[in-house]
Amino acid sequence: MARIKPTHVIIGVLGIAIVAGTFLVVLPEVASYRSVIAQFRQLTPIELVVLVGFAVLNIVTFAPPLQAALPGLGFWRALSSSQISAAFSHAVPAGDALGMGAQVALYRRWGFGPQPIAVALTLVGAANAVFFVILPPLGLVLLQFDGERRTGLFVIAIGALIALIVIVGVVVRSIRDAGAARRAGTTAARFASPLLRLLRRGPAGDWGQHVVEFRAEAIVVLRQRWLGLLAATLASNIAVFACVVVALRVCGADAAQLSWQEILVAWSLTRLLLMIPITPGGIGFVELGMTGLLVAFGGDHTAVVAGVLLERALTFLPPIVLGIIFGTIVGVDRRGNVTAES
Repeated sequence: MARIKPTHVIIGVLGIAIVAGTFLVVLPEVASYRSVIAQFRQLTPIELVVLVGFAVLNIVTFAPPLQAALPGLGFWRALSSSQISAAFSHAVPAGDALGMGAQVALYRRWGFGPQPIAVALTLVGAANAVFFVILPPLGLVLLQFDGERRTGLFVIAIGALIALIVIVGVVVRSIRDAGAARRAGTTAARFASPLLRLLRRGPAGDWGQHVVEFRAEAIVVLRQRWLGLLAATLASNIAVFACVVVALRVCGADAAQLSWQEILVAWSLTRLLLMIPITPGGIGFVELGMTGLLVAFGGDHTAVVAGVLLERALTFLPPIVLGIIFGTIVGVDRRGNVTAES
């Protein structure tokens, strides 16, 4: 039986406190749940159908990025593995590792080698990271064209975009030049070694050589499929954002209250909170951050809380349900273990 570490207890208690504080204290102060439920009851059948349609569209867009990065995977296998991984991420604290492990085990069982799997998952993660870091400053820039002048935010956005260009330049150079890739890996290992020693994980090893080998495999995939990977990842991000906009609009936050640029800024900035692995799927963090930003932009309190909760239901809950269903079908247990294929 695995020993429970004090850090696990602290993170668990902190996560419970954040979730409880968000849903039992903060959100009811912004808008009463009675008014939120009343807002939900006003939804028309057409609006419900539209909401379900966007939720389905969001689920479907999980598969194409994996298909682009791992040739031969197929839509249903890509969809099932992505939903299983998302279910762990959404339902289990620090479930990303379990979801990733289940994905890798499934791909190995389906006949893919370790190197193509590593390259595919890294490229999909990198493509998503690109949009994670680009959309907030891009949204801040677009915010300048919604009719209101925000000089301070514009300066921040330009600074962030310049920083992103520099980072992208370093990454591109590492991909184009094997020597630069080796130096990048060696430098990363040098910075990581003290942290690894602190965590008692041993030295970093020859990361330079690993980066060079990974680079060679990644280049093969990128040369053939980079456009498809970026297009599929963009479509996936647009599908999530569309769910946010539609949920807010049907709950009463019209364009006069919140422009789509303001919603983009609030959503993209709040998504950065998903990088804090305290609560599953950022639950509590995301609702708190998005509600605060949208209200600060001038959104009606009830409409914002109702829209945020509705959007989270559309994008957070379906992967859990589908992940359980797909996991039962393909043989993945609650610990992320994959059974032998019958």
